[in-house]
Amino acid sequence: MVDDAIVMLENIIRHIEGGMQPFEAALRGSREIGFTIISITLALIAVFIPVLLMGGVVGRVFREFAVTITVTILLSGFVSLTLTPMLCARVLKSHHEGEHQNIVLRIFDAMFKAWLRGYEVTLDVVLKYRFTMLLVMIGTLVGTVWLYIAIPKGFFPVEDTGFINATTEGPSDISFKAMYDRQLEIADVLRSDPAVAYLNSTVGSGGPNPTNNYGRFLIALKPRSERKENSTAVIQRLRGKTAAVTGMATYYQNVQNINITGRISKSEFQYTLQSSDTETLRRTGYSSAVSIRLSRSTTPTSFRQLTQSRRISVRSSGSDVSMLAAGNEAGYVEGQNVAIEYRFAGGQQHHWIE
Repeated sequence: MVDDAIVMLENIIRHIEGGMQPFEAALRGSREIGFTIISITLALIAVFIPVLLMGGVVGRVFREFAVTITVTILLSGFVSLTLTPMLCARVLKSHHEGEHQNIVLRIFDAMFKAWLRGYEVTLDVVLKYRFTMLLVMIGTLVGTVWLYIAIPKGFFPVEDTGFINATTEGPSDISFKAMYDRQLEIADVLRSDPAVAYLNSTVGSGGPNPTNNYGRFLIALKPRSERKENSTAVIQRLRGKTAAVTGMATYYQNVQNINITGRISKSEFQYTLQSSDTETLRRTGYSSAVSIRLSRSTTPTSFRQLTQSRRISVRSSGSDVSMLAAGNEAGYVEGQNVAIEYRFAGGQQHHWIE
């Protein structure tokens, strides 16, 4: 952020090249350009104020950036109005036409003249073929719009860190021994993949696993130079292999360097709905779950209904899941890519998604 100082410096040098002494040029130049520097500084700060006041997750991500830029702009404006004119008055020398320059200045002058000549040549070409350049501009605009539509977009780009988290889920009434055996079966499938270097496995309730029918894997992939595809492609292949294990559902997530929430979940995205209107929240939560299940962009989604101090089972995606909850009644929809949670006080709801 040195553009303010550059504007001030160029204006002072313009007066020195016109024959003024450096001290007089600094006074006149700063007096002429001072209001412009103030207006530029205030305009730039006004651009970043909305970013500074932005709420939600996006606001938390960009708050430090907005504060840093705003403080830098203020310092740049202050330096341009105080330090830059003072240094120009003390450091710059009077300009004498035809004065012998040192070799460094001669090299820079030659380089600048070459750039100026190149600009003149290209400008002449552009002005000579105006219609062609108009077509190029239209093509560039169309290409920009097409790229904006075609390029994949997301809140944060998915990183290939070389690690994958996997959550396994068995029937709600499964024993620990049966869950352990099926976990080993999935582990054998994972280890057989050529992109997997090693893995860590946990099974049973405790830690991140809420109940006995959950298990987890931390999968370490081989270096990117030793595998042809990225981690997302590896997940797609592993998902197909582990789907053959009877009675088990496996959910995968890329391990990311930036995580928005601290909640441990088997889903990559989560949505929370809250309302004091029980009926509206029940209807909205259920319809949202159905819409996500039918969406082409998501994999099969599970729907879980949590009630006060009681365990219920909801059939989803070919398996039964259960959850024991305390406090306000809540609903939770979770899947391979998406999760929805909704909570409300009082009443009991029970929905099935087949």
